Amino acid sequence: MSSKSDCSPKNRRVRPWSGAAPFCRTLAGAMAGTLLFAAAFASDSAAETLGFTLENDTGDTIVTVHVSPDWKRDWGADQLQGGPIDPGDSRFIGVIQEDGYCYFDVMIRSSTDESHTYWFIDVCENQTVLHRE
Repeated sequence: MSSKSDCSPKNRRVRPWSGAAPFCRTLAGAMAGTLLFAAAFASDSAAETLGFTLENDTGDTIVTVHVSPDWKRDWGADQLQGGPIDPGDSRFIGVIQEDGYCYFDVMIRSSTDESHTYWFIDVCENQTVLHRE
């Protein structure tokens, strides 16, 4: 005789309304409910990676790029991956958008130690930030 935890198709066919079958239906229903709940929760609070292309239209190399939500007081870590951005080059800068918030500030530091800040960049709409002297 099979135990209640045996949810194999063979067991369900032989005894559809007794023994393991009710347990299997209950287990399947509980799992489906859990998956639906997890999917709904994840879609409400999931972070999405967006970003922009940073174009260096200066004669200086960009050595650091800091991106922060416009309401935050600190810049956080350097977001420039893959080394500096040479004059005339561009790079995609990814940002994590949480709860549909789109506005970020961008601080760029060049090889000459000059910094430039671009305020209130809408990463949901802006595809390119052009860095000029």
